[in-house]
Amino acid sequence: MLHVTRMAGYLLSAGLVAAVSFAAASSLSASDTHRVRIDAEVVPGAGPIRDGVQFTIESFAGDFRQTLTAEPVGPVQLDLPEGRYFVTAVYDQAVVRDDIFVDGVDDYLTVNLNAGWVELDLIHGVGRSVKGDTQWIIETYGRMANGQRKRVHETTAKQPLRVALPGGWFVVTALHGGIRTKHTIEVTPGVTYTYDIVKKKVAQASKGCSGTTQVSQTC
Repeated sequence: MLHVTRMAGYLLSAGLVAAVSFAAASSLSASDTHRVRIDAEVVPGAGPIRDGVQFTIESFAGDFRQTLTAEPVGPVQLDLPEGRYFVTAVYDQAVVRDDIFVDGVDDYLTVNLNAGWVELDLIHGVGRSVKGDTQWIIETYGRMANGQRKRVHETTAKQPLRVALPGGWFVVTALHGGIRTKHTIEVTPGVTYTYDIVKKKVAQASKGCSGTTQVSQTC
């Protein structure tokens, strides 16, 4: 039976996810190993996600590490000797780590990502998305011990932006045309929220959106 202990969830920018790496375990025959199958779902009962989920399996002793990417055909599968392992599942900006024990009986793990989706669009008004690229910065709503918010995602993209995040509250900053607009968003596991964020109006120079203040206009 596969015994699972849920570790505290955490956030990790996709750019910081380690590349695939392998550390050889001791030489073992097939009879010494057990086939382990691993899936992930956004919330319990939602069904497996097999597009864009990455799993890293590490032995508790530190002598084995392997990273696998889920495929549509079925759960990730690998052969492991009996023992304790850490399984880290990464789906977009949602990251969860489980502590498992492989013993050869029903070795199937479904990782609960506890994640939801948000679609972000920067607009001038109803139905009027801004043109061109927008720099998006997503940070935790709560602050760390140093008083700063933790940045969990940053990207430059055209509208709209769709991203998966753990359940909770976040602060989104959109930078477009030299103007910074902030908005607080909620993420609910298993749910997709769409946020149309109205671009902040600021006083700008008469020659256009270049910086100094004279007349008010939307850029």
